Amino acid sequence: MQAHRPPPPSLELSSGPLAVLNRAVTPYPVRILHMLKGSWAQTPPEWSLGQAWDITTTHGVISRPHNDISKIAQILKSKRTQPAGAASAATANAPPASRVSFERDGLQPPAPANGAPTRNLAASAVTFAPRGSSLNPSPMPGSFSSDLRSQLNISRAGSRLDMIPMEKLEEDAETAQELNLSYLREALSREMKIKEGSENMLEALNTKKAKQTKEQRQRVEAELNSSNQRIKDLRSRITAAQRSRAAPTTPTRTRTDGTLHTSNGLRSPPSASRSGAGSDMEEPTESPTFALAEILQGLEMDGMTPDYYVSRANNLVDLFKRHPTLKYDLVWSVFGVRMQALLLSDSREVVASSYRMLRYAMSDIGSLRSIRALNTDYLVTWSLIKDRKSDVEREQALKFVRAFLDVKGGVREVSRAVVRTIAAVAEEHEERLRPICIETLAEILIRDPPLLIASGGLGPLHEALADGSYKASESLTAVFLYLLDAPERRKYLRAGYELEILFTAFTDDLSSNERFLKQSSRAVASALKTWSGLMNLCMYNFRAIKSMLRSMMVDTGPIRETILDLLYSLFRIKSPAWATSFLAGRRLTTYGRVSNLKSAGGKITQADLEDDGGEQNFAEHYTALLLAIFIKSGMVPALLKLSQDPENAVIKRKSTLLIGEVLKLSSRLLPPSWSSKLQLLPELFTSAARLHDENHFIATGVIYQISSVSKTLYRSASSSYTPSVIPSNSSLDMGILEEHPKNNTSVNLDEPAFRQLIVDSNVLTSSNYTKWNWDIIIRLIEGPLTIGKRLEEAIKASKFAKRIMSFYRPFKYKFSEIKSSRNTQKYVRAGCSLMHTLLQSPEGIKYLSDNKLLRQVAECLAQCDPTSGLTAQYPMFSKDRLTETLCGGYFPMLGVLSGDPKGNQMLDRWRIFNMMYRIVDLKQRPDLIKLMLANFDYSLQGHPQILLSKALTAGTKDIRIDATNALRKYATRPRPVVQGGGQEGPGDSKWAIQLLVTQLYDPEVEVCATAVKILEKACNAKNHLEYIVECRPALDHLGEIGAPLLLRFLSTSIGYHYLDGLDYISNEMDDWFLGRNDSYVSVIEASLARSFLVDNGQDTMVDHTNRISVFDDELLQDMEADSHVPPHFYRELTRTQEGCKLLRDKGHFDEFAATIRDHGMESDDPEMIIKVKGCLWAVGNVGSMELGAPFLESCDVVEQIIKIAQNHEIMSLRGTAFFVLGLISRSIHGLEILSEHGWDANCNVMGNSLGYCIPTDLSKLFSLAPWEHTPVTAIQLPDSQKTELNKLPPMPSRPRSESLIKAIQAEEGGDSEEIRKVELDPDPTNQRILELIIDMVNMVLYRRARNELMQIKAQKKAEGFKQPRLFRRVMGLLERHHYRLADRSMIVGLFEKSVLRAVDEDEDEDGQDEDEDEDEDEDEDDDADELNSSGDEQRTERQRSVSDPVDLERRDTFLNRGLEADQKVIAAHGCYAMTATTALTAQNTLGVHATHPISPEFVQKSIAACVEDIGVDVVKTGMLSSPEIINAVADSLDKYDKVPLVVDPVMIATTGATLLENDAVKVLIKRLFPLSTIVTPNVPEAAALLDKCGYEGYSPPDIQTKYDLVRMARNLQCHGPKWVLVKGGHCPFRKDGKVARTEEEKEVVVNVLYGEKQTIEIEFPYVNSHNTHGTGCSLASAIASNLAKGLDIIQAVKIGCQYVDSAIRTAPDLGHGNGPINHFHSVQALPFGPGNFIKYLLSRPDVAPVWDRFVKHPFVLAMGDGTLPLESFKGYLVQDYLYLVHYARANALAAYKARTIKDIAASGSLVASTIQEMNLHIRYCDQFGISLAEIEETEEKQACTAYTRYVLDVGNSEDWFALQVAMAPCLLGYGALARLLHDDPNSKREGNLYWDWIENYVADNYIVAVKTGCDLLERHALLQSPARIEEVVKIFIHATKMEIGFWEMYPFS
Repeated sequence: MQAHRPPPPSLELSSGPLAVLNRAVTPYPVRILHMLKGSWAQTPPEWSLGQAWDITTTHGVISRPHNDISKIAQILKSKRTQPAGAASAATANAPPASRVSFERDGLQPPAPANGAPTRNLAASAVTFAPRGSSLNPSPMPGSFSSDLRSQLNISRAGSRLDMIPMEKLEEDAETAQELNLSYLREALSREMKIKEGSENMLEALNTKKAKQTKEQRQRVEAELNSSNQRIKDLRSRITAAQRSRAAPTTPTRTRTDGTLHTSNGLRSPPSASRSGAGSDMEEPTESPTFALAEILQGLEMDGMTPDYYVSRANNLVDLFKRHPTLKYDLVWSVFGVRMQALLLSDSREVVASSYRMLRYAMSDIGSLRSIRALNTDYLVTWSLIKDRKSDVEREQALKFVRAFLDVKGGVREVSRAVVRTIAAVAEEHEERLRPICIETLAEILIRDPPLLIASGGLGPLHEALADGSYKASESLTAVFLYLLDAPERRKYLRAGYELEILFTAFTDDLSSNERFLKQSSRAVASALKTWSGLMNLCMYNFRAIKSMLRSMMVDTGPIRETILDLLYSLFRIKSPAWATSFLAGRRLTTYGRVSNLKSAGGKITQADLEDDGGEQNFAEHYTALLLAIFIKSGMVPALLKLSQDPENAVIKRKSTLLIGEVLKLSSRLLPPSWSSKLQLLPELFTSAARLHDENHFIATGVIYQISSVSKTLYRSASSSYTPSVIPSNSSLDMGILEEHPKNNTSVNLDEPAFRQLIVDSNVLTSSNYTKWNWDIIIRLIEGPLTIGKRLEEAIKASKFAKRIMSFYRPFKYKFSEIKSSRNTQKYVRAGCSLMHTLLQSPEGIKYLSDNKLLRQVAECLAQCDPTSGLTAQYPMFSKDRLTETLCGGYFPMLGVLSGDPKGNQMLDRWRIFNMMYRIVDLKQRPDLIKLMLANFDYSLQGHPQILLSKALTAGTKDIRIDATNALRKYATRPRPVVQGGGQEGPGDSKWAIQLLVTQLYDPEVEVCATAVKILEKACNAKNHLEYIVECRPALDHLGEIGAPLLLRFLSTSIGYHYLDGLDYISNEMDDWFLGRNDSYVSVIEASLARSFLVDNGQDTMVDHTNRISVFDDELLQDMEADSHVPPHFYRELTRTQEGCKLLRDKGHFDEFAATIRDHGMESDDPEMIIKVKGCLWAVGNVGSMELGAPFLESCDVVEQIIKIAQNHEIMSLRGTAFFVLGLISRSIHGLEILSEHGWDANCNVMGNSLGYCIPTDLSKLFSLAPWEHTPVTAIQLPDSQKTELNKLPPMPSRPRSESLIKAIQAEEGGDSEEIRKVELDPDPTNQRILELIIDMVNMVLYRRARNELMQIKAQKKAEGFKQPRLFRRVMGLLERHHYRLADRSMIVGLFEKSVLRAVDEDEDEDGQDEDEDEDEDEDEDDDADELNSSGDEQRTERQRSVSDPVDLERRDTFLNRGLEADQKVIAAHGCYAMTATTALTAQNTLGVHATHPISPEFVQKSIAACVEDIGVDVVKTGMLSSPEIINAVADSLDKYDKVPLVVDPVMIATTGATLLENDAVKVLIKRLFPLSTIVTPNVPEAAALLDKCGYEGYSPPDIQTKYDLVRMARNLQCHGPKWVLVKGGHCPFRKDGKVARTEEEKEVVVNVLYGEKQTIEIEFPYVNSHNTHGTGCSLASAIASNLAKGLDIIQAVKIGCQYVDSAIRTAPDLGHGNGPINHFHSVQALPFGPGNFIKYLLSRPDVAPVWDRFVKHPFVLAMGDGTLPLESFKGYLVQDYLYLVHYARANALAAYKARTIKDIAASGSLVASTIQEMNLHIRYCDQFGISLAEIEETEEKQACTAYTRYVLDVGNSEDWFALQVAMAPCLLGYGALARLLHDDPNSKREGNLYWDWIENYVADNYIVAVKTGCDLLERHALLQSPARIEEVVKIFIHATKMEIGFWEMYPFS
C-alpha cells in the first residue's frame, strides 16, 4: 500500500493541470449531457482522476488509531525475564494506546530530559569499561598494560548484571529502540501533515484581501514556523536513534554468533512506516504525475507573492531531478504559456525561477523550439542587459542559454541576438558574469563557429586571452586549438593571429601584473603542448617563439622570471632540492650535499636492467622536439645574456641553472648533431677568451657556474644513468644498497663533537620542542646514535633520548597534538629515523622495549578496537585527529618496526597485530585500515603479510583496492636478498605476484583492474613475466580489463604458447584487425593527454624519468600507473619469432601499409582518419621491435608516414605520425631508414636508440602554410539562429554630406533626395529613432545620437516606444550590429515593459494598422478577453496538433450556432456530445434573424432517449426560449440521479434582441438555479438576473471597481447555484482596478468566480478582437467537459477560460460581423481512417509511381514470363539472403525498441518468418549448386549494402515506427508483386523455373507474416501526427527506391 498525500483542507483535490501531460486516451472517456438552445450531450465514464479523503481536523490530519502499540505491549509482557532498566525504558517511551489527541501538547512524545532517545542503561553498562567507569581503579592514561583484560573482567564480575542473559538484554534493548523509533516517526508524520495543512491554509488566505485576513495569516505563519522547528527536532532525534540502532555499542559474546547487529524482528507500526515521514530519505511515495499536476496547479494561481512561485518552481525542478523522464510528458502549448507569463513577472526571483524551470524541462530539439516560440529570445536579451541588482535573474538566463548547448543539435536553436548580448556582457571587465559569458561563448565557438563569429563573439575571447585576466585561460586556449586542428574549422580563424595574441602580455612593456602574466604563461604552455598550437606558433619561421625569447631580454617587471618559469615548465624540469639555496647566492659545495639527495630514478635492480619493457616515453619525445624548437629560435644566446646580467642576481643564477638543465637535456634527448654544437657555448667562450675585455671576468664566472651546476646535476641524478653504464651481467645487489644507505660522515664523530651536537640541538636546554634544532636532531639520529655506545651515552648520560621519546609518546600530547602540514612532516620523518636507529643496536632495542611509547600506541589502537573493552571520549586515532594532527604519523613508525624481526617481536608483545586483525575484521574504520596497509613493511614473512592477506579478501571493496595497491612496489620493484645456499629469501616478489593473481578473481571489477595494472607493470621484468605465466591466471571473466595483461604474455615464447593453447591469439588478432586497432587510438590519445598533464608554475608538476623528484613514492606510483602507455597487440606479438611468423602469414601489416598509402592524406572523413591513426600505431609498434623492423623494409610505409608528419592538413594526425616515427626509431633498422630521410635520434652508451627522433631540418616538419580566411560577411546563418528575419534596408554611411551626395548623383544619376532618403518606418519619429540607433554604431556620431535619443524619450514625443512593431525592428538592429552593454541597456530601456509583454503575447503584428477603429459591438457572450490558453491532458499527440482552422470552420452553417459550437468544444475535449434541441435559430456573424421553438414534450423525450440509453456525466444548458421549456428541462432533471449542471443563461443577442422572455427569466432562477453546479452569466446578463431578483444599482454603467463584480456574483449565488461565474468581458478595467472608460484604458479583464465562501478573481490582459461569436456557449461547454473529466470546479473554470482564449487567438476571421472562434486549435485530423494507412500510403501521388516501378519492374516481369537469366536469379538469391540477415536484425532491433509485449511478439514472429524465408533461399541455392558457405562468403553488392545500412540507420536514429516503415517496402512489396504475377493470365506457369518461387510469396504463411506487419503499421499509424506521417512517407519512398536498386544489380534480359 502506498500512502497518498492528503489534499489541502481549504481546496478540493483534483487532477490539477494535467492538461500538460501527454497521455493517450480511449475514445469518449466521459459523458456530458448539455442543453444548448435545445441540445443534449453525453459519454461513458472511464476515468476517475480524483480521490475522496476523510479530513477530520482543521489541520488536515487524518485521524487514525494506532493499532500496533497494543501488539508491542503484548510482546513486552510476554518476556519471562526482563531487566528493570529495560522495562522502564519501554514504558517511558511507549505512546498511549488511546486515541491520539489533536492538542498541540498531545503530539509531543515523552522524551528524556536531554532530548535524546532513551537508552537501555543496563545493556550499555556491559559494553566497555572506560577509564573511571569501573568500581576498581582503572589505569591512568599512559599506563596501559597487558593485564587490561583481567581488570575488565574483574569489573564485570562485580556487577549484578551477570545473572541476566546477554542475548535477553540485547533483544529487550532492540525492542525499546524500535518502539522509540516508531513513536518518533509517527510524531514526525503528524507534524508533516500539520505543516502541510498550515501551508495550504496560508495559500488560501493569500487569495483573499490582506487586510481582512491579516490576523489569521499571522497565526497560521506562527503555527507553520513552530511546526518546522518541531519537524527539525524530531528528525534529529530520529537520526540519533537510527544511529544507535545501526551501530550498537554492545559487542557480541562470541565472534561466531553473527549477532553483531541483533534485531528482534519487530517492525515499526504500519502507520508510521507507510507515512514515510521517518527521515529525510523516507519521503512519502506518490505518483510523479500527480505531484507534477499539483505543482503546476499551484503555478496557475495568479496574484501570489514571489516566494510562493519560487518555492513551487523549486519543487518542480526537484521533481524533474528525481524523475528525469517526466519532462517528456509536458505539453508545451499549455506549460509554455504559463512559463511565459511568469517570465514577464515584475519580480526578479520569479523570472529567475522560470528560467530554471524551463532549463530543467528541456528534453530534445522539439522542446527547444517550443521554448523559443514563447519569444524567449527577447526575454533573455532583456534579462541580460539589466543592472547588477538583477544578477540572480541574469545568471539563470545565462544558464538557460547554456542548457541549449546540452541538447543534441541545440546550438542550432541559439539565436544570434542572444549571442550578441552575451558577447556584450563578456566585454565588460568589471562584470561579475563575465567568466561564465566567456565560457558560454567558447562552447558556442566549439559547437558552431559560424554562429559565434557572425554574432561578434570572437572579440571578447581575444581580449580575454590577450590581457590574461581570464582565470581559465588554458581552457579558453583549448577552444582555439580545437578549431585550428582541422582545415574545415581552421578557415574561420586567421593564420598567425589567434594564438599569437597569447604573447601580448610578454611583449607589452606595461605588463606588470604578475598574476596576469602567469595566467598567460599557462595558456602559452597549454598551446605549446598540443600539435595544433605548436604548428601554428611555429609558422612564419617561429615568429611567435622568437618574439617571446626576445621579450625575455628586456628588463621589464616580472616578465623575465615568468618566461623562465615557463621554460622550466615546458621542458618538464623540476628544480633540485638545493636550487633554493643556490638562487639565494650560496655556494653549491656548502649546501649541495649530493650524497644525501634523493634520486628520482630510485635504486635499479638487476631485473630492471634485464628488461625495461621497451616502453616509449612520448612525453620525453615531445620535450625533445620543444627543446629543438627553442634552441633553433635562439633560447641559449638569450639565456647566456641573462646569465651575464650583473643587475639581477636571482635572474642570473636562475638562467644559469636553466642552462645547465638544458645542456643535460640536450645531451640526453637530442641527436648528437644538435647537442654537440650546443655544448660548446661558442659565444660565451669567445667572450671569456678576450682577456683584455672587462666582460672577460663575467663570462669566466658564468662558465664556472655552469660547469659547477652541470656537475652537481649529474651527481644528484647519477642513478638515472645507471642502465647505460652498468653491464647486464653485473651482480651488484641494488636492494642491499637501498636497505643500507651510505654511511654519513657524521657517524664517526669524536666524543667532544658528539656532545657539542647534543648541546646544539637545544634538547637539553629546553623542553619546548619548537626550540629544538631538528636538523641537528635528525643528523644525530641518523649518524652517531646508530652506534650502540653513543646511543647508550645519550640514554644514560643525558636527558636527550628521554626527552625525544617523551615527545613522541601519545599521552604527552605533544607530537600527537601538532597540526598536520607540510612543514610539520619533519617530525614524522625524525620519528621513523628514530625507530630505525633504535633497531640497529641491542641497546636501542632494549630501550625501545622498555619505553612507554609502544605501550601507549597500543592503548590508542585498543580505543579503536571494539572488542578490547577500552573506550575513550576522544580516541587518539579518531578520524578527525588522523586528518588534522600528526597522529597518523605513528603508523609510518610502526611500519619501520614491521620491517625488522625485532620490531615485529615488540609489536607482537603489545598485541598490536591482534588489534589490527580485529579492526580489519570489523571494517568500521576504513581510514585507519588504509593507514596501516600503506605504511607497513611486508618484506618479512609474518604478521604483516598475514594482515595484508586478510585485507585482500575480507575487507570492503575500498580496503581490498588499497591492499592490492600496497603490493605494487613488492611486485614491480623486486629486491632479491641472497642468503645461504643461493636460494631466494623473504624479499622475493613471488609471494606478492601470487596474491595479485588471487586478486584477479575478486568479485569487484575495480579490485581486479587494480591487480591487472600492477601485474602488467611487473611484466616489464622478464623473470616476473615468466612467473606470472606459470601461475596460469584465468582472465576470461574480466573481459577488456584483463586484455592488457594477456597482451604482455605474448612478449615471451612461453607466454605465446600458453595463449596459443587457449586459442586466444588468433581470435584476438582478428578482433584487433577488425576493430580494436581503431579503438586503440582513443586509448593512446587519452594516455598521452595524461602524460602531458602539468600544473604550470605550481609545485604539483608531474615528475618524470631521470628527473629529480619531490613526490612521495606512493604518489609517483599512482601517476605512473595512470599515465603508462597502453600495450599494443602487434607490439607484443612481434617480440617473439612465433608472433612475427603469424603476423607475416596473416598479412595484416601489408593491409596497414596499404591503408596508410591510399588514405593517409585524406582529411575530410573522420572515420577514415581514425582508421589511418590506428594503422599508424600498429605499424609503429611493429617497427619498434627488432624482430618486427624487417616488415618496414618490405614497403615504403616509413616514407608515407614521414609525408603525413610533414604535410598533412590535420595537426593531430601529424602528431600521431611524429610519435609513430619515434617508435620506429627505437629499432636499429627503423633508425637507419629514418636517417636516410633526414631524421635522427640519440642513443645510449650501449648503442640502443632512445626513440626521440626529430628531423634535422625543422622547417620540413613545421611546414603549415597560411590558409584562406572566411570573413564574417561570407557567413550565412540559418533562420533558426535568427530572432528577427525581417531585415531593414541598408543605409548609406553617415554623415551624409552634400558633397558626397552630389558626387554619387553625378556618378550614378538620380535625385539627391532618393539617395539620401531610406525609409525604415512610415512614421517619421520612428524613422528618426531607427536612424539614431544606427548612428550609435558610428563612434563619430555616437554621443550626438545617444543624447538625441534620450531627448526624444524625455519629451515623450514618440509613441513608437509603446509599439511592438518598432521594438522588433530595434531588436533586429541590436541583433545585427555591435553595441556595448550599456548602450543595449539604454536602447531597450527606452521602451515600456508592456511592449515586451505585447510582443510575447503577439498582440501587435508587424504591418497591422494600429489606428484602425473597431466600431462593431461585442457578442453578448464575449468572454474571450479574460481567458488564457488551454489544452487537454487526455488527448493523444495527434489530437493535440493544430489543424487549419479555416477548413474546419467553413464547413459550419450558421444555423444553431451555439449547438454546433458546443458539439465542437465537447469533441475537442475528448468527450461524447449528445444533444436535445430546445430551439432553432437562423443566425450568422451579423446577428440572429429568426428563431423556431421546439415543443416541451419533444424536448423531454430527447432527454430521456439520451439519459436512459448511454447515461450522462454532466448537463449543460444554453438558450431555453420559454418558461415551458425551462420547466420541461427541470422536470426531466428531477427524474434522474443528480448530475452536475452548468447553466449558461443566454438572454440577449449581440444586436440587442431579447432571446429569453421576462417570465422565462424568473422560471430559470426559480427552477434551474437551485439545481445548478455553476451559472455563467456575463455582466449584462448578471445585471438582468439581479434586476429580476429585486436588486438595484447593478446595471453596467453602475460598475466602478472589481468589487462590484464580486457583489454581483455573491448576490446571484444566494439564489441557489453552488458557484457563479461573472464574466467581465463586457466591462474591462484599468490596471488600478477601476473600470475603463475609453478604448485606450482597457488593460485587464476580471472574471469573478464565487462559491462555497470563496472568491477567486481570474485576471487576464484585455484582447481586442471581433472574432468572438459563440464564446459564451463554448466556455460553458468547456467547463462542463472539464467537470466530466473529474476536475474540480475551480480548475474546470480556469482551463475552460484558457481553451477559449486560444480559440480566439487562432480564429479564422470569417464573416462580416463577429466571426467564429477556432474550436479545434489543439486537434488535427489524419488523412486516413483506422486500418487505411497502407491504402493511403500506396495511393499517394508521390508514392504510387515509385511503387509501380518497384512491383512492375522488368526484373519482376521477367520472372513472371520465365525469361530472366538464370545467373541473374542466382545472384539475386544470394544477395537477397544476405539482405534478409540484416532484415532479421532490423526486426530484432524493432523488438528492442518496441514498448509493449504485443509489439515485441509481432517483431519476433517476423524474425521467425524471415528465418523461414532464408531457409527457402538456401534450398533454392542448393538446387543451383550454391552451398551455404559460398552464400555467406559472397561479398555484398553495393545496392544490398546501401539498402540494409539505410534500414538499420533509420532504426538507430529514428523511432520504432520509422523503422517499421523503412522495412515496409520489403514486407509489402514481395507479397504484392507475387500476387500480381500469380493473378496475371500472361504469366508463364508451366516450365517456368521461377514459378515455385512466386508461389512461395502467395502462400498462407507469408500472407500471415505480411498481415502481422500490416497490423503493426496500422495500429501505430493512428498515433502519429500528420507532420510525422509526411516524414515517414519520405522514408518509405527512399526505401522503395532502394528496392528498385536491388532489382537492377543484375541484368534482366
